[in-house]
Amino acid sequence: MLTNNIMRRKRNKALKPALAAAICLLAGFVWYSAGLYRDRVQARNALVSKDTAVTVTAATAGDRVESGGKTYRRNTYVKAVLCIGVDRRGEMKERTVPGSGGQADGIFLAAWDTARNTIRFLAIPRDTITRITLTDLSGNVLGKDEQHIALAYGYGDGREQSCRYLSEAVSELLGGLKMDGYAAMNITAISMLNDLVGGVEVTVDGTQRVLMGEQAEAFVRYRNIGVPQSALERTERQKQYIEGFSLAFREKAGGSDSFVPDVMDQLSPYVITNLGKDQCLDMALAFSSGENALGPQDLQTLPGTAVETDLYDEYHPDREAAQEMVLNLFYRVEK
Repeated sequence: MLTNNIMRRKRNKALKPALAAAICLLAGFVWYSAGLYRDRVQARNALVSKDTAVTVTAATAGDRVESGGKTYRRNTYVKAVLCIGVDRRGEMKERTVPGSGGQADGIFLAAWDTARNTIRFLAIPRDTITRITLTDLSGNVLGKDEQHIALAYGYGDGREQSCRYLSEAVSELLGGLKMDGYAAMNITAISMLNDLVGGVEVTVDGTQRVLMGEQAEAFVRYRNIGVPQSALERTERQKQYIEGFSLAFREKAGGSDSFVPDVMDQLSPYVITNLGKDQCLDMALAFSSGENALGPQDLQTLPGTAVETDLYDEYHPDREAAQEMVLNLFYRVEK
């Protein structure tokens, strides 16, 4: 009994530092939510006012937009599907406390043309500054603030709510563009998916290499946080990886009718989506069997300016240029 009591006291002592650290971490998250960016937002009032004006113009127009003397209408055949890479491991079955479910380290908006059976992507840098929803640790909404868009996912529950918060942030960033769906995949799935297609060929320091297993994860995730704007350099690597992956995926899918459904089944524990299984299958088939292979022209980056502050890297979007890009991807000119 004495031994048990001693061991229990030792365990309690060992747990106290860990518990204190966890409390400090969560408290820091609340403090961060409460207004870490307040001074920075005030300093950008003029810029925000200009950007907001552009956003409202497009958002209030709905599916019909006037721009450059032309009238555009949303192309209903082109679906906007938000693809999210989450820095979290393991199965994504459980809901999490805000701040502990990961962030969106990879944000790619897919323009899926269901008529032409093609897909193009718009990469949105994780440090893009835009309005996102803030919550407390209980999930109560505190309001909205200008912050890094990657954090929008973290203020949710690590599942559907996180995806909705990020979808709303992307929609507002792009002038009110309606999202037709989302799909979030976490770290665990990267090496698994990479190896299912037999590896992915990329260029590293001028040399062609086929990435396998953990090499793929390192390629799409690594960044030197001591180097300014390293996240932008990582986004370019992610774009290169997607291009290489599409080639490997097309080759594998072309050799077996069951390949795509089998991949979907194996990835399902590590994916959160509001797309139906038939939609996921159709989108995967478009990715693997379109008329043309995915190329650099199909992987664009949100226009903007990289800025370093005393605290963080930021990416300030050029909303006018972004609106033109959105019109080209998701709208058609009315005759």
